[in-house]
This record gives sequence, structure tokens and C-alpha cells, in this order.
Amino acid sequence: MATPEAQSSRRESRASGRTTARLLLVANLVPLAGLAVFGWRLTHALFVYWVELGLALVLYFGVVLFAQRESKPDQKRGGSYPGPIPFPRRSGSIRPVSWLPPIRYRNARYVPAASVIVTVIWLLSSRAFLEYPNFDVALGARAYAGEYVAYVVAAYSPEGLALAVVLFGVRLRFVSRDFFRRGLVERYSAAMLMEIPCRVALFWFGVLVALAPVALLVAATGAYPAIAGGLIAAIVVVSKLATDRALVRIRYRNDPGWFARLFAPNRREAEHGSETDRTVGARPRG
Repeated sequence: MATPEAQSSRRESRASGRTTARLLLVANLVPLAGLAVFGWRLTHALFVYWVELGLALVLYFGVVLFAQRESKPDQKRGGSYPGPIPFPRRSGSIRPVSWLPPIRYRNARYVPAASVIVTVIWLLSSRAFLEYPNFDVALGARAYAGEYVAYVVAAYSPEGLALAVVLFGVRLRFVSRDFFRRGLVERYSAAMLMEIPCRVALFWFGVLVALAPVALLVAATGAYPAIAGGLIAAIVVVSKLATDRALVRIRYRNDPGWFARLFAPNRREAEHGSETDRTVGARPRG
């Protein structure tokens, strides 16, 4: 049975998690204000979400390098990442600044293969964010520009790019607080942390696959492009909000809920660890 101190700490942690999730929700709604403030099309706002998603994935790759627990991939049995490359085998660490934990050389082996796969999926996800909700511009531009370049250029704006960087700054603030100040990097291995960006990328690949038949049907028939585009945009925005909320919940709750568990690392490595280790993030599996 948990002590009163542990129960109080758990309540404070959940309250902090709720506050973080609400602030991220408000920040994520800001791009939609661009429709009125800057006279954006809907895809201009979705461009902000897409760029910020890419920056967030890069951020999680950076966090992987700081993981302090030794990875034991043989114990994971089903981890959602491609695994480490054979090098570098160098042991030890480097600490660039005193206010961050050391970077473990061994963790770098987990980044290359996963980063290639995640980058490809992120580029492909631009169809869900930028092309499918914007049939008129993206499809009409194919005659004189490459398909991919056409819908990215159509959605780009300097204000949108700047806003994406601002939203990333908000996320950076919360992620650095949770993983560094709260010490989550002490309780995760690189193999466990690598699952977070990989699972996020796989989720967006699933969204892309689910929306593709609708987009292909509209492109082939020309039926109701505005309605279909608006519906797809709504699905993308809701998915983005839900994903960001889930990523907060897995950092603050032992049982974050069925949706958030889609993004939680497989914790078999921690099954024989301390009670504290087992109650950080997602509920242990198996």
C-alpha cells in the first residue's frame, strides 16, 4: 500500500501532467488562429503542425543519447524500433554542459537506422498534412512542379515556419523538464526511449494509410473536394492533439490509458528493476 507521501507525490505529478497537457493544447490551437490573423488557408495551419512534428521527432532522438540505463534489447521481445547498428562500440560518456546528464557513447548506435525510417515516414506524412486536405492547390500544381514540392510550397509561409519553431520551443521546455529535471533519462535505456519517436512515426503512417483511400477517391471522381479536405484536416488536427496529450500522459501516469499506451516504450527491460522504475511512464507489459 502506498504511503501518504507517495500518494501526495502521485497527485502532484498528475496535476503537473494535466497542466502540461492543457498548455500544449492551447499552443497547438494557435496555428488555427492564423486562419483569421494571417488569412491562411487550412493547409498553412497544417504546415505548422507537420514541421513541428518533425522537430519533435528530432528532439526525441536527442533525448535517446542521454539515456543512462544500459540497453538490453534481448529482453524487449517486440520493441518498436529497428535496433542498434554494430558501431560505435566505445564505452564511456561525454558531458558537454554541467546542467545536462552525460551523453553515453553506446546510445549513438540506436539512432542511425531508426532516424532513416522515421524521416522517411515523416516526409510521407506530409501527404496527410498538406496534400489530402488541399486538393485544389496540390493536385493542380502537378503540371509544372514535382508533386511533393508542389504541396509543400503551397502550404509554406514564413509566419508558419516561425510559429512551428515557437511551438517546438514550448515542447522543448516540457520535454527537457520531464526527462532531465525529473530524471526520466536515469530510468530509461536508449532502446526504450527510441521506441517513442518510432511509435509516433508508425502512428502517423497508419493515419496516412487510413486517409489514402478517401484522397484517391476524391482525386479520381472530383466529388466534394472541399468537404473531404475539411474532414481530413479535422482528423489530422485531432490526431495531432491526441498524440501530444498521449506523450505527456506516458511521462506522468502509470496507467496512461489505451491510446497513450500506443506510444509508451515496451518496458520489459525494467520488469526486474526498482518499484520506482516500474511506475514511470507506461504500465509494465507482460
